[in-house]
Amino acid sequence: MLAFVRAMSFIELQSYFNNLIDKCIIRRIYMNYDDFIKAVELFGIISNMSKKDIKKRYLKLSKKYHPDMSGGSNEKFMELKKSYEILQEYMDSYNFSFEESEFKKQFPAFTNYKNWVK
Repeated sequence: MLAFVRAMSFIELQSYFNNLIDKCIIRRIYMNYDDFIKAVELFGIISNMSKKDIKKRYLKLSKKYHPDMSGGSNEKFMELKKSYEILQEYMDSYNFSFEESEFKKQFPAFTNYKNWVK
């Protein structure tokens, strides 16, 4: 790989890295809190949702706002796509807590399992 990089001109190297970024091999979305809140409001997220739920919501909204559909627009569709990427980035970089209190909060049904078996 290093020999390959040395043989490339600066313009070719720049083009190569731009292609990597476009193909999402190297990708990082920079957002601020206002962008995050807009994404949450666009998706109608009220409280806890899983990645699977957000993906379902994205697919439903993308059908609604797609430019080829009646009532759809390219601007709204691009806003939806950006919002989805922001939410995905937030969930992918979320720091998980492995404390007992967090476990009980996430899985309340399992907190009293010892009382089930008697």
